[in-house]
Amino acid sequence: MAPIRTHLYSSTFWSARRPAFPLTEGHFVLRLNDPSLAFEAGSAADLLHCYAHLRRAFTAVAGATAAQLYISLNWQPVGDAVGEPLAETSTPTLHVFFAFPESTTAASALRLPAHQRVAPAGTGALDGALQAWNGGTPSDPTPSPNTQPIPGCHPSGPLPGDPAPGADRSWEPEGWSERPFHIAPVGPRPGESFRGGHWTAVPRFRAASLDGAGPQALLELAGLMEKMSLHASPTFQGVTVWATDEWNSPDPATLHLFARHHGHEPHQVADFVAAGGLDLPADRRLPAEKLRPIVYCGEMTNNAPLNEDQTAKALGLAMNLAREGKTAELAEFLDHGIPVDVQDPDGNTLLMLAAYKGQPATVSMLIDRGANVDIRNGRDQSPLAGALFKGEDVVCALLVAAGADLDAGTPSARAAATMFGREHLLG
Repeated sequence: MAPIRTHLYSSTFWSARRPAFPLTEGHFVLRLNDPSLAFEAGSAADLLHCYAHLRRAFTAVAGATAAQLYISLNWQPVGDAVGEPLAETSTPTLHVFFAFPESTTAASALRLPAHQRVAPAGTGALDGALQAWNGGTPSDPTPSPNTQPIPGCHPSGPLPGDPAPGADRSWEPEGWSERPFHIAPVGPRPGESFRGGHWTAVPRFRAASLDGAGPQALLELAGLMEKMSLHASPTFQGVTVWATDEWNSPDPATLHLFARHHGHEPHQVADFVAAGGLDLPADRRLPAEKLRPIVYCGEMTNNAPLNEDQTAKALGLAMNLAREGKTAELAEFLDHGIPVDVQDPDGNTLLMLAAYKGQPATVSMLIDRGANVDIRNGRDQSPLAGALFKGEDVVCALLVAAGADLDAGTPSARAAATMFGREHLLG
């Protein structure tokens, strides 16, 4: 049976949908509606508009904080395709991999050869939520370029992407210093600074995300890539681009450009991914970024109050941290306002979930933070009874030492210990 492909959004030139074989939960593609259309100002503006719309959807629904973008021009991945997704069509396609709490990373999927990759399960609920968000969002016009400064940048002084003072720029073609992207070779060979086949392009404009680039900057970058073949040795037939877009990062996005050659293709893309080129800093994926990004409101400040939906989002993430024993991340949530005895809709506290899942370090931290060891959930179960049921010796010892009531709840901890022959755990 053919997979059902989620179609999320269509605009004038581009459409957003799930690929036939998604590699991560956040993997979507933007595909040109008519492959015969030239890439000019209108289609460039619409591509940025569609990416912005998709980014807003994933931020709102899943708490995404970053995306990794891939496109190949005049090139089709072949063989194992390590480091890149396989092409599904010859139509120009931008692959977007959104990173959000607990999602599979693009790097982990693409380090594998194509025949070993496995599509993620359970994307239906996420796709339904994205479609619901999209259905409730009015069609927005193509936005004007975003000129919001990157945090930490100032209106005066060097622009993002400017080379270091004194850097060798002898290899730059005339006029490149004024272009919207600063191009630099990676690992240049002595005397051949521009001929290695791998370059970086760093935006020299200030924008919180790549969708703020503006169509003219995108067109100029495309023109640069066409001209780069004149400087490469040997000349190349295609170009592959990888970009990591961490919105509201203090650092500008960096695009990696790779020359592609028929017949003697080097493994630069595969080597780039294998060496960690797509790895995201862990603290930008884990739901411990001080509540602000994880509740899908990029404009919030840490002091802004959360609305009901945002509070529910933060609560759900905190409960998951307790289950999974991510003690340090959960402690950050507590530091930024989550009550230590907060309860989920079923009445479970953070301590209850950590105890039941056998997470002694997390249980100890919660007790030290003043968690009430006797709060029962909606089924009248206590944390100690839950730990006894699961046979979590260390957790039971921590709760008993903290003064947990042996007779609270149904069944009580004392009754559960007798039932399962674990009376020794009560001390």
